[in-house]
Amino acid sequence: MEQHGKMVRPKCSGESLSSISLGRSFNEDTVTDDLDTCPDTPAGEDVDADGCADSQKDTDGDGVTDDVDTCPNTPSGVVVDADGCAIPLFVEDVTFIENVYPNPVKDVLKIKLNQNLEVKDIYFVDLSGKILKNVHQTCTESYEHLRELKEYAELNKLCILGLGFDPISKLEDLTFIPKERYKIMSEYMPKVGSRGLDMMTRTCTVQANLDYFNETDLIKKFVVSNRIQPIVMGIFCNSPFRESKYNNLVSNRIYTWQDTDDQRCGIKRSFLNNNFSIEEYVDFVLEVKNYFLKINGKQYDTTDYTFNELLTKNTANKDLSNYNISIQDWINHLSTIFTEVRLKSYIELRGADAGKWEMICALPAFWVGILYDDENLEHLWKETSSWQENDILNLYQEVPYKGLNSNFINSPLYEHGKNLLNLANKGLEKRGYLNSEGRDETCLLYTSDAADEEDSVDLGG
Repeated sequence: MEQHGKMVRPKCSGESLSSISLGRSFNEDTVTDDLDTCPDTPAGEDVDADGCADSQKDTDGDGVTDDVDTCPNTPSGVVVDADGCAIPLFVEDVTFIENVYPNPVKDVLKIKLNQNLEVKDIYFVDLSGKILKNVHQTCTESYEHLRELKEYAELNKLCILGLGFDPISKLEDLTFIPKERYKIMSEYMPKVGSRGLDMMTRTCTVQANLDYFNETDLIKKFVVSNRIQPIVMGIFCNSPFRESKYNNLVSNRIYTWQDTDDQRCGIKRSFLNNNFSIEEYVDFVLEVKNYFLKINGKQYDTTDYTFNELLTKNTANKDLSNYNISIQDWINHLSTIFTEVRLKSYIELRGADAGKWEMICALPAFWVGILYDDENLEHLWKETSSWQENDILNLYQEVPYKGLNSNFINSPLYEHGKNLLNLANKGLEKRGYLNSEGRDETCLLYTSDAADEEDSVDLGG
């Protein structure tokens, strides 16, 4: 699956505390309110002495609540799956490092070495970052991870490429990670698009995940992000090669996603509207085909049914009709929605090609400068409201071919890109987060390597 990048989430402040009524239990969980640290316990669930049910606790802090966590003692910082169990970043014959950041679990990261050391195979490494306060911390986390990879690569005469699409491998030469869900997806993808298998095996992104304060803030950030996303994608286009050849695209990755699965991918027209609502997004997700359900330890292929059909038990499968959909099923389904901007408990900005080290930090810095600055967000909300939906969607289709040389609203796209970068720069300056050298987050928007200009190739026209 496509590699994902960073998460930056600020701590919210100003939360108010509800008053405590001594001697009563408003949630009827047998623990009085003066002692109850979990006041919203669902009815009928068993609680501990603090009034907390397993569905409200996350004892090992891995992001999966105790009631569904099948690996309850996961070490701190370990990347886990929906069941709360550690995810090996790669599984093969040769262990390479005992402790690998950010997954400090002995002997989990393994890699297959190419014995003749010729460039034949491409491997993807996926880093999902922690929730951090500022982009400096995010960048430090990424660099620590990349430095370890680079050290290993140098010892084994390997190289690391920052690109959005595998530049060498042919699809028929690649194999899938042996997971049941990937088997289901690989069989379904060719039914709904011509490039879904390429997406699963040959694409790579850097992703920024940002927070919101309330529903109004979420809607404004989501709509603005969708409207400017084709411009951002143009800025970060970085995959012009396919099977060792330049094939007249500046982003093979974006091109691949555009014919993966139209139902669950892309930029939806409704996402561009000032009247967009959360209910609208939920309705959209409900009508997308569900990939799988895990029932009594068995993975079921559910690609014949929308999530809504499974929820309402409108299926021809007895096992599926007898199953009661859970909130975890909904969370799993949300993670299989591949729109360019995706909603979960945070906003995912998914459109950028992977790039060189500096570009990895630039992507979250850009989005933080835009979306975490109230003035920038309000300005773009008003400015982009006059943009025609068809113009935005047409630009989205044009970007993989022309990149920043695309045309948008009678101007070259790079002019719009410069305007957005200026706004992001101002937003980061106002945040005022300094690193150990006294530099603010704007230093992450631009490369410090003077040789970059000489190394670049004009692939825009």
